[in-house]
Amino acid sequence: MLFRKNLEMSTEIGSLLSPDDKELHRKTVEHRIYHHRVKGVTILICSLIFLGGLWISGLDLEDLVWRAGMFNPKEHVCLKTVWVSTTQGTADRVQLCTEWIDLSDLSGQTHRMAIENLEVLKGQDGKIHTHLQRGINYRLVMVVGFLTLIILAGRIAQHFLITRHKQRMGLT
Repeated sequence: MLFRKNLEMSTEIGSLLSPDDKELHRKTVEHRIYHHRVKGVTILICSLIFLGGLWISGLDLEDLVWRAGMFNPKEHVCLKTVWVSTTQGTADRVQLCTEWIDLSDLSGQTHRMAIENLEVLKGQDGKIHTHLQRGINYRLVMVVGFLTLIILAGRIAQHFLITRHKQRMGLT
């Protein structure tokens, strides 16, 4: 409907032109309408491919960007503990909670802390400090790469379709 109004307004402007210019103006307006339609359909198809890919893979977006948390005895209930040696300071072993339930989380899912990336330090004050060494989140990199690939393929297809339509209309 919007495109038809655009075409009608353009034909009113085109009534002031010569017959050859009217035909060129009509083709230009039709090409512009085609251009907008191809853009809209490309955005829709690329979005559906991306969302379909996420759905088929079963990847949980919340898990994808989730940052590992630490056990808080005031808000969490510990389910599993392990003994871990400190990496600096004395050779003491410390008991850490590695799996817990968050009481504020209504889903009831258990939260885990990977001790492979955890550095346990005993400070000069005698307190235990933990430092989580973050690595590269390869799943996030793969999702961003997949999205980039879809956008790139969509732009190439869009450019190809619009260029081909422009050539068929004789506007090149």
